Amino acid sequence: MLLWLLCAAGTVYVVGYFLFAALDIVPSRMFWDLSVYKQAAEVASAGGDAYEQRYGGLRFVYPPLVLSAFAALEPWLLPLLAGTYVAVTAVFLLKAPPSLRLSPFLIMGVSAFHDPLMVAVRTGNLSLYLHLLVLALWVRPGGAWTRRALLVVILLGTVIKPVFAAYFGLWLLRDARLGRESAEAALTLAAAAATWLLQLWLMPEAFAGFLGAVDRQIGLDDTYSDLGSGVLPQVFNLSGSFTTGLLAHLAAWGGLSLIWLLWLRKRVSDAPDAARRHILLAAPFVLCVLLNPRMKQYDLVAGFFLVLQAGYLWGRLPRPPTVLPLLGLAAGIHLNELLTPLAFRSHLELLIVTLFFGLAVHAIGRAPRA
Repeated sequence: MLLWLLCAAGTVYVVGYFLFAALDIVPSRMFWDLSVYKQAAEVASAGGDAYEQRYGGLRFVYPPLVLSAFAALEPWLLPLLAGTYVAVTAVFLLKAPPSLRLSPFLIMGVSAFHDPLMVAVRTGNLSLYLHLLVLALWVRPGGAWTRRALLVVILLGTVIKPVFAAYFGLWLLRDARLGRESAEAALTLAAAAATWLLQLWLMPEAFAGFLGAVDRQIGLDDTYSDLGSGVLPQVFNLSGSFTTGLLAHLAAWGGLSLIWLLWLRKRVSDAPDAARRHILLAAPFVLCVLLNPRMKQYDLVAGFFLVLQAGYLWGRLPRPPTVLPLLGLAAGIHLNELLTPLAFRSHLELLIVTLFFGLAVHAIGRAPRA
């Protein structure tokens, strides 16, 4: 009953915001990304250069293919996106992972990641809802239609943001040999890569404008800097080289991510069948965040879902040690807040939750089978 009350309250809250957005009467402090999408689409549909302008201090930093789609849908863009957000939220709540029924972990997840959750919802950023749809379609296995719908969602996500390609690793992690489903995933990944190459070939001027907008948004040739937090901005500030910062970021987080993936891959086969999908889902979801060089506060929402997935695993143990994992997680997050410099706090907090999840994977792999 508590779960349904929370879901109902959350749905009313989100639907109310989305209705305001669809009616174009949202205050500027809410759904600012929707406003950027709308204004950029208006400029592009009028024949202007949407990448040269700022929209309330922000720039449109999606590739030309996305801009063209938004421009074509410009008269209906706000209600269409708002309706899509509501539909995706409803699908996610209806197909919510069983871990949402573990109220101690739900409460811990909300309390630890309240700010990222609120920021993620209030921005109206498209990527959050693509993540939600991937979670909803993967965690409850269906037939061929569900699998192909999932591939289409990941394809769209990769066209919008390349880091979504990490989700194609779901099939590589799950299947020791290349089967039919893995082949479909590989073909979809190739199609996603082709869209980026085709944009570079067929729309070179627009693609150059897109890259320039990204440069200006993150502050490479502008007074405004929006590099986010983590290794990249720190190395960039010290060296003045974006390339050096990017390489340092990939070396640090890419190396750790690879070690974690190899460790996780060996333990997937040891887990019960019901837990495997939850274990597999956590890997690319975290990779989408850790490997993103421009990490923002709302990206940390990945930690919330990771807490829920870990809670599901702890709850499947014969004697679930509910209190000790929660106390350990709370202590780790609290110490991180006290001791870690702000620039690295978000990444380290996600690593703490990843370690917490790894302990759950280890415990369920060693637990006796029923």
